[in-house]
Amino acid sequence: MSKTSITLYLTLMSLFMVGIRWIYKDLPLEMDSATYSIIAEGILNGGRLYSDYWDIKPPPIFMLYALAQLVAGTGGAHILFLSITASLATLLGIFTAARQGPGGDKTGLYAALLWTIVSADRIMQGNYPNTEIFINALLVWATALTLTLLTQAQTPKKLFLIGVLFALASLFKHVCAIPAAFISLAYLYLKWKEGLTKQGLQFVFFIGATGVLAWALMFSYFYYNQRLPEAWDALVTFNRGYAGNMTANILSLLNPLTAFPPNIFRFNLILVLTSCLGISWIYKEKISRRTWIFLAYLTGSGIAVALPGKFHAHYYLLWIPALCIGSTWAIERVISSKRALQFHLVYLLMCCILLSYQATQIHMPMYKVPEIGPRLAYNYLLSPLISQQLDSGESFLQWGHNVELYYYTGHQPPIGELRAGHILDGSRGKQRVEKVLLELKKNPPPLVILARGWKFREAHPVESWIDNNYHELLIDYPKSVPNIGIKFYKLNK
Repeated sequence: MSKTSITLYLTLMSLFMVGIRWIYKDLPLEMDSATYSIIAEGILNGGRLYSDYWDIKPPPIFMLYALAQLVAGTGGAHILFLSITASLATLLGIFTAARQGPGGDKTGLYAALLWTIVSADRIMQGNYPNTEIFINALLVWATALTLTLLTQAQTPKKLFLIGVLFALASLFKHVCAIPAAFISLAYLYLKWKEGLTKQGLQFVFFIGATGVLAWALMFSYFYYNQRLPEAWDALVTFNRGYAGNMTANILSLLNPLTAFPPNIFRFNLILVLTSCLGISWIYKEKISRRTWIFLAYLTGSGIAVALPGKFHAHYYLLWIPALCIGSTWAIERVISSKRALQFHLVYLLMCCILLSYQATQIHMPMYKVPEIGPRLAYNYLLSPLISQQLDSGESFLQWGHNVELYYYTGHQPPIGELRAGHILDGSRGKQRVEKVLLELKKNPPPLVILARGWKFREAHPVESWIDNNYHELLIDYPKSVPNIGIKFYKLNK
């Protein structure tokens, strides 16, 4: 296939992806993306991560949001910019990886087309710039470059680049060290079988050393700036408790309903089924070198989904690039390139099914989106009522996990703890609670939005301080805004 044809097809796919994200750009932003946006804006205004703004994610996601805000501003444009950029990078990475398999450019384009169709899936929250979409871009490119090493010379420059991609992925989310480890071991095994163990060990060394160096440099930065205890607490201690029993989390993948829940995957299960078909076909022939790398990527991605133990809908996005590649390779392998017409018909039928399913999501009301929809729809409608209670320059405190209220209203939080649950369930809770109380007493916000439905302990000091210094404000809710338990509290005069 000519380069002109490939460029044309990829351009058309890119335009489709930009268009669908443009359609979704005005949807209420979900909690995680709102958190990154708020903290990034605070950092640009002089705030310090983990000291002034506390969160459990490593720095790169906040740095990326801050960069996007410098480019596109703090409004919705930077959200759209991030979503489009990461998705297009993943598109090119999937094409590059899939073309290394059977069928060459044809399978590369079809895998890219699958990603084009399903990448903005609203049920999986793919329309939001959460960490998973950036991780997908990094991991699929690292996998693609690893696949090229099977047919091209192994150079230190390429090994270093692959190592950087894997290291950055782990700095977006700790669990992404797992796909890197699996792919490294698979590559080492292949080189050992070829009698080139030294090359395999070089690969493992570069990947491991780059990852260790990246994390060491990050913690060294916080040590130098005398913020290491706060960073260690957020990134290591808290996350260790957040994940719970990691062995049990991984074993839960043995349950297909947990690994690929039908209420989240829905029609996207067709990607799972076709990939499984391809894997089951392996027994007929010797496993190819590229298949070993693919299986390592697929398995590592699945474990990365499971390790945190929470199985939120957007975690499952980590499966999608590998499934797009696996589905295309499977169809090519089973049908064979000698029957090109059958290949195209089967593939186009699958694309039509997926496209029809995605079309149903375009006008889907926000409250019908599982897990996050009802709350986001309500809070989006609630935000004008909050702004009505505040004078110019004033802010408010939301005590709960409704971080998106700050984003919807355009107000910066008065304290660095954006989510109450991180104090209630996290480590170093006493010190952090004392800091929150000090910040609130120094500059008490005129309004508090209290979400009683969260996992609060009755005698929590912050709630006691709110009860002693605020009185409930009765709000006349419009019919369009249902009251689902959030209460307004006004500062006592």
